[in-house]
Amino acid sequence: MRKLIKLASILLVILLVISALAACSGSGTQTDRQDTASNAGDDKGTSGDSGEEAKSGPSWTWDTSPITIDWYISEGWYNKTWDAENCLVDKEITEKTGITVNISTPAGDADEKLNAMIASDTLPDVLTMGWWYGQFQQMQEAGMLYPLNELVDEYAPTMKPLIPESMMKWYTYEDGNWYGFPNFYWAEEHLTEDNYIKTNAGMIARKDIMTQLDIKEEDFNTQDSMVAALRKVKDAGMEYQGVNVTPVYFGPMGGVGCTFDWVLPGMFAVPREDEEGNLIYMRKHPKYLEVLKFGNRLYREGLVSQENFTSDRKQIEERMVSGGIFTFIGNMADYKGQIKDLYRTDNAAEYIPVGPVRAQDGAEPQLVSTGMNGWTVTMISRNAKNPDRIIRFIEFLYSEEGLMLTSHGVEGVTYNMEDGKVVYTDEYINAVNEDSAAATLKYGVGTWYWINNPVFLQNVEPAPATRPDEISVNIDKYFAQWVYNDAAFDNINPRGGTDEAAMDAEIGVYWEKQFVKMIMAESEEELERIYNETIKHIDELGAEQVYKVNNERFQANKAKLGIDFAWPPNKN
Repeated sequence: MRKLIKLASILLVILLVISALAACSGSGTQTDRQDTASNAGDDKGTSGDSGEEAKSGPSWTWDTSPITIDWYISEGWYNKTWDAENCLVDKEITEKTGITVNISTPAGDADEKLNAMIASDTLPDVLTMGWWYGQFQQMQEAGMLYPLNELVDEYAPTMKPLIPESMMKWYTYEDGNWYGFPNFYWAEEHLTEDNYIKTNAGMIARKDIMTQLDIKEEDFNTQDSMVAALRKVKDAGMEYQGVNVTPVYFGPMGGVGCTFDWVLPGMFAVPREDEEGNLIYMRKHPKYLEVLKFGNRLYREGLVSQENFTSDRKQIEERMVSGGIFTFIGNMADYKGQIKDLYRTDNAAEYIPVGPVRAQDGAEPQLVSTGMNGWTVTMISRNAKNPDRIIRFIEFLYSEEGLMLTSHGVEGVTYNMEDGKVVYTDEYINAVNEDSAAATLKYGVGTWYWINNPVFLQNVEPAPATRPDEISVNIDKYFAQWVYNDAAFDNINPRGGTDEAAMDAEIGVYWEKQFVKMIMAESEEELERIYNETIKHIDELGAEQVYKVNNERFQANKAKLGIDFAWPPNKN
């Protein structure tokens, strides 16, 4: 067990990146770009395979001559450097495909970097960014991206059976083309009864303190019983290793924070769609006011500290590792590492999933997924010198062979398969335990996840190797029972550059300021007064205009998905 602990830590980094979180705008005219796009066929197929007879085997095997592609990833924290000489995974990929990847990331503001590349027409061969980025659509409309469906048809026909129909349908735009290949897309047609959809929304509590103060798991199911349980912690003046234990903590409040945007609204089953299938402006719904009142109640009773409203993620991480939080409500993926670290320091200090706390009407929780439609999308720019090879490279990465390589390394070296599951080798485990950073550089396991199939990987993922890993899996499985397919609610915000987008941004800034006032109100009456003032003012700022756009895009999403209702209670 002990020798696996460091391995668990490095795997956690991969999982945190996956979950995380989770998820809270050029030069050249349209006509010019379209003309360029129409003539771009002259530049495709530079690897010399056009006109050849049909070949056997996967498309990516047809040409493995060495080339280098420039790949921009719009995540400043991603610091991988391709090393086909010393890194096992990189070496294997390059040997199999002939591809060497020159990786670049933004040194500063990602938006500024993207905007500069668009304006100067200096896009690299490949770009990866969040699908919600305004620049994604901007580049589409400007003709700066290759339609992936055309490249697949022409250069990677064996890729077609790999692509879930739902994925292609979702990412197909008004012009009939799709331009971005997502990672972590949960294809419903691939799901089985053995799969479960994950959520980052959760609530956990220290089991050792629960035992000490006779607090039951069911105490967290209702607001009144949860408040009574938290009072026990407060009244006991709990300390842990010299640190005062706060009864409850929320995730970071910056941008309001996902705790009050999605986690608690999901636990309270705040509806997002009415019985006629129209989008509900969640913050105007009476049940959302109940969410605010619950947060305010916890604050007024001294169960959550004022410092919570100024703490950033790093400070919360430090407090959790120190054992200073009894109950946490928020994004679980962000803090799994801290949960594990605390347990390793003291295996009595175990966090377990509890609740979810419910609204006063007792409705079953409806928790959002980690993102049914994926996290980032990968695009091929019109500047790409070898779009044929790049689309085939994507085919390789999305194949089972590619997924196993990037996620688990080389069979026989870093892992073996037993009963359809990955089992890591002693060589790899020992290397990780000796120096996890060095092991990452040497083997490259889990460092390339921009093309990914979570359903496939979940089916082969290793069984928990340590108790901390088991705790993490138990938390995921526990909250998965309340997760629904929330794909229709994705990407419904106004498009960048529109009047409604500007209104939405102004509303967001104002709401964040008012939110803190509401949670920290001296009474429920004061909270309601501030809330009513806030709703009135956001209407003056254009909330109804923003809602109209949101609803139109929501309806378009449902049409794409072929459904009449997206909110689970409406389907019954």
